[in-house]
Amino acid sequence: MGSPRTRITQSEIGHHADQAGPRRYYPAVAAQLIPDLGTILVQACGIGRGDRALDVAAGSGNAAILAALTGANVVALDLAPELLDAGQVRAAERGAQLEWRLGDAEDLPFADGELDVVMSCLGEAICLDPLIRETLLVAGFAT
Repeated sequence: MGSPRTRITQSEIGHHADQAGPRRYYPAVAAQLIPDLGTILVQACGIGRGDRALDVAAGSGNAAILAALTGANVVALDLAPELLDAGQVRAAERGAQLEWRLGDAEDLPFADGELDVVMSCLGEAICLDPLIRETLLVAGFAT
């Protein structure tokens, strides 16, 4: 069983009234509620040194950072610039090098078959049908 979880304080969450809304507190929520999901996903995908990997709807990089630490060439893609910014800070703290790209999961900016691994921790909950179609294309499994 994982480490005990602590409650997320209001100061970590911030107020919903600001422009970023729920995105503002996503990094704190992810760190508290799903800290092991990135590890599980990277292991399940078999990501390793030299793999070309994409984390779709990467948020603050829960899986992307761990994939980069294996030696994979990773792109973390998300629609929310503030989440990508938070991920860049986390990656620097961990010594992970990866590309952070602003983009839409429903229109991935990659050629068909360009990637070895396409993963998403929670992106499928947001846009299941387009995400599945797009990820199969860029991973070379569909035409």
